[in-house]
Amino acid sequence: MQEAELDVDALPYERFERFGAGALTDAELLAIMIRTGSGTHTPMEIGQKILALDGGNGRGLNSLYHLSVEDLMQIDGIGRIKAVKLKCIAELSRRMAADGAKQELSFHNPRSVADYYMELLRHEEQERVILVALNQKLCKIDETVLSIGTCNASLLEVRDVFLYAFRKKRSGWYCFTIIREEIPLHQKQIWK
Repeated sequence: MQEAELDVDALPYERFERFGAGALTDAELLAIMIRTGSGTHTPMEIGQKILALDGGNGRGLNSLYHLSVEDLMQIDGIGRIKAVKLKCIAELSRRMAADGAKQELSFHNPRSVADYYMELLRHEEQERVILVALNQKLCKIDETVLSIGTCNASLLEVRDVFLYAFRKKRSGWYCFTIIREEIPLHQKQIWK
């Protein structure tokens, strides 16, 4: 069915203008970003196909971050330019979410630290060990990725963490990792 044959209220642009962005489904939001369909599919159908791709493992809109440009290009109606545009939208969304968490970041509050780094690292496919150096007022001075491991492990000795931290001669630091198996953030605060 072509868009010209549909009810005007069923078209994403018209629904946006009438009800606002919050009233749109994920597929409708994607359809607006995609703009045009193919000879056989409307932008809405293409949006639904993107949400159904296996590479996203049922993550909805979050799947855009995990799908490659090539995965997106497998859908009829998505060429390289649209695929790149969708990947850029996913990256903008990730940065916006991280920026929101950053504004609440306070190293006096472990929950805000956890919220910030979980948001920042949410889409990473490999485990990372990060060391954050702090001054005596608990202000961030330095942040270093000590290790990038596999999907569920980082190869790092505890002594490597301490050696790096002592070389920096800071008052305190956070050392933590985000583990891909949806295990809560492991966080330790270590003081000299």
